[in-house]
Amino acid sequence: MPNSAKVIETSVMLREHAPELWSRFVEAVEDYALLVAADMVRCDIGLLARGQGMAIQANEIATILRNAPKLYEQMRELRERQRAKTAN
Repeated sequence: MPNSAKVIETSVMLREHAPELWSRFVEAVEDYALLVAADMVRCDIGLLARGQGMAIQANEIATILRNAPKLYEQMRELRERQRAKTAN
């Protein structure tokens, strides 16, 4: 997946300012991912590859959002280690 740092950082900011809204948004995206996967199962064979791609993408976005706080912390720790390396 492409670099998702901006999505992660923005998600954490939203979570800090509006935790309830963030939770509802993540749940909505997860529900959407499930619906896309269900649609993929029912699509015509000619559209199956496209449906699979959409289902995978929706699931990846939902996973990034759900894990954003943990991923943000990992990004922060990595940046701190890199700064410490360059300072030495």
